[in-house]
Amino acid sequence: NKKFSKLCKETGIMGKLVTSTDVDIIFSKYKPKGGRTITVKEFGVILDELSAKRFPKKSAEDAKVAMRDLITGKAPGTKGTTKVSKKGATGSSGINAEYGQINLSV
Repeated sequence: NKKFSKLCKETGIMGKLVTSTDVDIIFSKYKPKGGRTITVKEFGVILDELSAKRFPKKSAEDAKVAMRDLITGKAPGTKGTTKVSKKGATGSSGINAEYGQINLSV
């Protein structure tokens, strides 16, 4: 849910008309009970429901198309990630020595 909210914020779905509360409620409505993930089909249904809130003056079909256009080609941002400083390091060992710094931020 946290990652889905981040996606909505970074792609411009969230704003004046769609709040984080709206996103949380709709996500919870479609995710399986006790689960933390959604399928691609559920993702599409959630986007369709959010599109009606995001584009209230458009017809349902036009709103769906506008929503797809809004998120098409967008990649995850790096906002909130931190860079690891090597300043003062005495040397690397293990996986960092072999492959360099690995960033697993999502």
